[in-house]
Amino acid sequence: MKTLQYYNIHFLISTFFGLGKTPKIPGTIGSIAAFPVAYYIFSLAIAAHHTLFLESEVIFFCIIFSLISTLIIFVIGTYSADRYSKLTEINDPKEVVIDEVVGQMLTIFLTIPFSFMFLSNSVPIDLLVIISLLVSFILFRIFDILKPWPINWIDKKIKGGFGIMLDDVMAAIFAIVVYDAVLIYIIDYFTTK
Repeated sequence: MKTLQYYNIHFLISTFFGLGKTPKIPGTIGSIAAFPVAYYIFSLAIAAHHTLFLESEVIFFCIIFSLISTLIIFVIGTYSADRYSKLTEINDPKEVVIDEVVGQMLTIFLTIPFSFMFLSNSVPIDLLVIISLLVSFILFRIFDILKPWPINWIDKKIKGGFGIMLDDVMAAIFAIVVYDAVLIYIIDYFTTK
């Protein structure tokens, strides 16, 4: 097993600037690190929206902008994770957390806007943000750790940087589906009462 220096670009990207080298719960640390990145991307989207679009289009624009940003980070992360894996001679190094960053970002970007669309008139915004972020974090971590099928199949069968990244994207998709299904159920339950 080879070790990389902290100034190696693949080390910096794959470990998300060294956060993956924390001795305990590096995946959880990587997921938490996604929050300021997601906030920054949302802020950029909102700033760009004010100059380009009408107010009613802000959520749609934020989602598209955020997904494009996540796709760019996914591509860069896939390449760096692949190079890091080959350089360290480890198939799926535990310190690689760019996959958790991307997975958590994807979960945030496809859950929070829908909470705003459906609940912002009935729940205080601060409370809505806190609950939405907490639930999206918990759901993503559950699916990332438990790895139900096909996440576990992807984790075992698809190698290299793409495999490292893809299982976390699938965990994010599971979290998004559960989150949005529960959200729709809650909305339906209270609107029919």
